[in-house]
Amino acid sequence: MFHISLGPRIALATSLLAFASPQFFGQIHAATPLVAPALSNVAKVAVGSAHACAVDGSGALYCWGSNASGQLGVSGIPYSDIPVRVTGMGSGVASVSAGSGHTCALTTSATVKCWGSNTNGQLGNGSTIDSPTAVNVSGLSAVTALSAGTDYTCAVANGAARCWGWNDYRQLGDSTGISRTTPITVNGLSTGVTGIAAGYQHTCAVLAGGGARCWGWNSYGQLGDWSTNPSAVPVAVNMAGSASAIAVGSMHSCALMTTGGVQCWGMNVFGQVGHGSPGNTGQWPGEVSGLSSGATSISAGGMMSCAIVNGGAKCWGINTYGSLGDGTTTSRSVPTDVSGLTSGVLGLSAGGCAITADGRVMCWGSGILGNGTSNGLRYAPSTVVGLEAGVSAIGAGQLHTCAATNTGSAVCWGQNANGQLGDGTTVDSNVPVTVSGLVSGVVALGGGWYHSCALLNTGGVKCWGMGYGLTPVDVPDLSFGAISLSVGGYHACVIMTTGAARCWGTNQYGQLGDDSLTSRTVPVTVTEMTTGTLAIAAGSFHTCAIVTTGGVRCWGYGYQGGLGNGTTTSQQKTPVDVTGITSGATAVAAGLTHSCAIVSGVAWCWGYNLYGSLGDGTRIQRTTPVLVIGAPPGLVSLIRPGAYASQTCAIGAGGAAYCWGANYNAQVGDGSQADRLTATPVANLSSGVTEIVGGYGHTCALTAPGAVKCWGSRLNGQVGDGTWGFSAVPVYVGNPMPLNPIRTFIPALHSTQ
Repeated sequence: MFHISLGPRIALATSLLAFASPQFFGQIHAATPLVAPALSNVAKVAVGSAHACAVDGSGALYCWGSNASGQLGVSGIPYSDIPVRVTGMGSGVASVSAGSGHTCALTTSATVKCWGSNTNGQLGNGSTIDSPTAVNVSGLSAVTALSAGTDYTCAVANGAARCWGWNDYRQLGDSTGISRTTPITVNGLSTGVTGIAAGYQHTCAVLAGGGARCWGWNSYGQLGDWSTNPSAVPVAVNMAGSASAIAVGSMHSCALMTTGGVQCWGMNVFGQVGHGSPGNTGQWPGEVSGLSSGATSISAGGMMSCAIVNGGAKCWGINTYGSLGDGTTTSRSVPTDVSGLTSGVLGLSAGGCAITADGRVMCWGSGILGNGTSNGLRYAPSTVVGLEAGVSAIGAGQLHTCAATNTGSAVCWGQNANGQLGDGTTVDSNVPVTVSGLVSGVVALGGGWYHSCALLNTGGVKCWGMGYGLTPVDVPDLSFGAISLSVGGYHACVIMTTGAARCWGTNQYGQLGDDSLTSRTVPVTVTEMTTGTLAIAAGSFHTCAIVTTGGVRCWGYGYQGGLGNGTTTSQQKTPVDVTGITSGATAVAAGLTHSCAIVSGVAWCWGYNLYGSLGDGTRIQRTTPVLVIGAPPGLVSLIRPGAYASQTCAIGAGGAAYCWGANYNAQVGDGSQADRLTATPVANLSSGVTEIVGGYGHTCALTAPGAVKCWGSRLNGQVGDGTWGFSAVPVYVGNPMPLNPIRTFIPALHSTQ
C-alpha cells in the first residue's frame, strides 16, 4: 500500500487496511538469531497491512513480516522477522508498494511486477491465482507511479491512471463495480496524471496542473468533494491551492501542496486529518495544523498520517499500538515528532518505517519491525536488521563463515558442532549470530576446520571453537602487536608489528615453521622470519608467506607439491623458497594441498590439481608454480585466508571475481557444478569485490558497499542466507528464512493501521 520516492515534494502513495478496530490473528514466526548489522544503503521503503519492503541502492528488493499470501516474494515461510530477499529481485527495482496481501514493484525499465494474493486479480496478470514469485502486470509500459491498495493496484502509465483488482466500491474508477484482472484506464484520466494513491475503498490522483481527483467509497468525505456520496468515476477535490502529491488512508486522504503545506480530509475519529481536534470536523479539505510549509513528502496509513517536514518525521492520528512512533500510545490530532527522527529523514511510510540519512531503515508500531524479534510492538523506531551492508572484513572456515561489522562487532554462521560460531552454543545457524563478547574492536577474522579467531584493534587475538571453548578467549602471549591474521585447518599465524611471523596450533607436518613437530598453545616465531614478513596464509596443513624481497616461502605439508619447491616432502619444519618466485609477489593463498600467489598482477599456482585447483587447464599435479589461464592481468588479491578444499579465487582490477577448481558444491559460483580448470568469472560479481574467502565447499565475497555474498554448499548453513542446500551463484547473507519454524500462536492485538 505504500511506496516512497525520495525526490522533493513527491507523494507517498499510501494506505493501510480498512478499519481501526484491531483483530486477533496467529502468526508463525521464524526462530531467527540476532543479526548485528543493519539493513543499509536503502533508497525506498514501503509498508503494507502486515509486511514491509525496502529497495537498496543497487536495486535489490527485500521484504519482511507476514507471508501468508506470498507477499514477501519467497516460498516456504509463513512469516519473517527480518528482511528476506524477494525471489528474482536482485536488481532492477526502482520502487515498491505494499498492499494488504500483495506487493508490487516498479522496475527500472518502467514496467510493473506483482506477487502475493490474487483473489481479485490484484496482480494484474489476467488470472486470480496467487503467486509467491513476481509476475508481469499485463499491458503496462512507461510507468512513472505505482500504488498497491487493499486487493487492488493502480499505476500511472504514459500519463494515464490505470487500475486493476477488487472493485466492489468502484475504487477502480471505470464506472462499474466489476473487478479486473488486467489494468483498465480510469474514466477521464487518460492523460496528465502525475501521481496516484490506492487505499482501502477509494483512490485519488494528482494532475499535472495541481488539481486532484478521487473516486470510490465516500462515507466520511474521503473523496474531498464536500459530499458523502460514493462515485464510480473521478470527482474533483475541493481544496484551496495546487497539489504536488497525494496519499490516502483507509477513509481519509491528504495532499502535499506546492507551497509545502499539507491538507487532509475524510474520517477524523482519531485525528488523522490533523485539524486539531478528533471527530467529524475534518470531513472537508483543510490545512493540517502547523503544516502550512516545509513538508516535502506525505504518507497516509489506515487511521494515521505522516509527513517529512524540514527533514524530520511527523505523524498524527491513531496511536494505540505506537504507530506514531513518539514513544507513547496517545493518539494525536496534530503532528507529533517521531522519536529520534527529527532530522535527516530521506523517506517515510506511515505505519510506519523511515529511511535515515545513513541509508538505514527504522520501523515502529506493530508487526513489521524487521529487527529479528517476534515482539511485534515498538513505540519508538528500531533498526531493521540484515547483513546486506555494513561489513568491514570476512573470514571462512571449513563449514562456517564469519564477518566483522563496521562497528567492530563479529558475527558467524554455519556449522557450530565445536562452538566455532562463538555464540555459546553448538547449534548450527544458517543466518549470522553474534559472537559472544565481541561487540567492538574486531578488524579481521579467520576460520579453521573447527575453530575461529579474531584480530582486534589492540593487536591482540581471540579464538573460539575446538581447543578454545564456545566463546572467545585470549590467545596467550598475544595481547598486542599483531597486525595480520590467517587461520589454517588446526593452526593459525599472525604477522607482528616487527615483521615477525608467529604461529600456534597443531604441528604434525611442521606447519608452525619453528623447526619442530611439536604442537603449541602459545605462538612461536617462524624460523628465519623474525622480520620482513609482508603477508601470510595458513592452509589446512601448510603455511606460505611473502617476504620483503617479494619472494614466497612455504613450510609444513608438501606431499602433494604444495610447498612449490619442486619436492613432495610431507614434513617441512622450516620455510623453503618457492621456485621461480623470488620477487614481485603481492598476494599469497594456501589451500588444502595447493598454494597460489599473485606476481606482478598474474596468478601462479602449485600443488595438488585433481580438481583443476591450479587453473592451468589440466588436472596434473605440479611441484613448482604454473600460470593460471583465463584470469586477466592486473589481479590484486587472492582468496583469503585460504581455500580449505580445492577451489581458488582471485580479484581483478575493478573488483571482478574469478574462481577455478573444484565445483562439486557449486563453490566456483558460475551457476554450475562442473569443475573449472581455468579461471572463470563469478556470476554477478563483475565489479566491486574487495575481499574473497573460501571454505571447504563454499565461497564468500565482500563488496564495496560492505555487502556480503556467498555461494556453494549450504548444508551446514555456511552461505548464511537462511536456507539449506546449494547456491550455484552468489546470494546475500543475512536475509533469513526460518531455521526451525516455531509455531507460536500469538493472540496479541494487531493494529490494522
